[in-house]
Amino acid sequence: MDADFPVVIDACVLANHPVTDLLLRLVEGPRLFSPRWTEEILAETHRTMVQDLKWPEELVERREQALRGHFPEALIEGHAVLIDRLGNSQKDRHVLAAAIWGKCGVITTYNLRDFPAEHLRPWSIEVQHPGELLLSMFDLNPVAVVSKIDEIASDRRVSQEDQLRTLSRHVPSFVRVVAEQLDLDLDR
Repeated sequence: MDADFPVVIDACVLANHPVTDLLLRLVEGPRLFSPRWTEEILAETHRTMVQDLKWPEELVERREQALRGHFPEALIEGHAVLIDRLGNSQKDRHVLAAAIWGKCGVITTYNLRDFPAEHLRPWSIEVQHPGELLLSMFDLNPVAVVSKIDEIASDRRVSQEDQLRTLSRHVPSFVRVVAEQLDLDLDR
């Protein structure tokens, strides 16, 4: 089952490698959503990864090139004309503008407070924590989601449980549901 609804991925989520790895693998067959971002979001992701997370500049550049190469359709342009009309947090108006311009019904971010419902409602856009988005993907196709978690674990040469523990630091509600469905005790 493919679902191709567009979702703007905010920089705070794109900079979170474990979560982004899973999200973007869910874009591969079967496609569970369609990622969207802007040059501003990519630039903010780049700054965060280099300055705050201390990733090597070369690695961040290769990652960004891979994002651009694998998902050329993800780039939203032309949205700047809307920014001054928006009332959400000034630093994240470009994200809401991108969602409107790109006809995206969802923005996924850790900064939920920057997107008050009263500023999203006129545009029929909702904001979701990445854990909430992943739960939606799990509800849509649990086999695909678990398969991608297993694929990541295999690529990293760790167990499924260890990969879920890594994810639990960033999307704990999602991991609790998956672990419960798989009858796993991650506290051991």
